[in-house]
Formats: sequence, structure tokens, C-alpha cells
Amino acid sequence: MMPPAATKTVWDLWDQSWWAGIGLVIALLGLAWAAYRLRAWYGEDTGHADGSQELLEHLRQLRGEGDLSEEEFRSIKRRLLAQMESPPRSGGGAAAEPIPPRDGPSPPTGH
Repeated sequence: MMPPAATKTVWDLWDQSWWAGIGLVIALLGLAWAAYRLRAWYGEDTGHADGSQELLEHLRQLRGEGDLSEEEFRSIKRRLLAQMESPPRSGGGAAAEPIPPRDGPSPPTGH
């Protein structure tokens, strides 16, 4: 039989190590937050370029179909390439100028 002083209950252990438990929880929460921020930061960079490339390809199709004039295509392409070269802003600054939608029928292209 064990002496009474040597037996410890779960509550006795908790009383002695609760600071370590709280520290472990805080450390795990900090690591989870850091992983979330890293994934968000990494994902922003690739999504920006992919979306611009898709939009540029769509604009090429519109130009090929005659729905977009050569001048309009070049103007939009120039602005898209400038946006792709500049790093995405992380809030706080002025937003990039949006590409305005086209209203009404397209002008004759002269083909």
C-alpha cells in the first residue's frame, strides 16, 4: 500500500500545473493565428495575378470578336499591367482605379 502523501488526484496535479496549461493554450492560439495570416498573405499575391491574367484573356477575346476596339483594349491592358506590376495594397491607401463598365452598343470598328 502506498503512503497517503504519495497519492495525488487529478485536481492536485491541476493545481500545480494550471499555469503551464494556460501557457500552452496561448502558444497554440498564437501559432494558429500566425499560420492563418501567412496563408492569407501568400494567397493574396497569387490570386491577384491569376485574376488579372484571366481578365486580360477575356479582353483579348472581346477584341477578337469586335466588341472592344483596339484603343480600348490597349488602354485597359496598360492599366491592368500597371496593377499587376505594383504590389497589392494592404488597406489604408486609396484603391486602384476600377475599369469602368461599357454602356450601350459598341462603336463600329471599321472592319
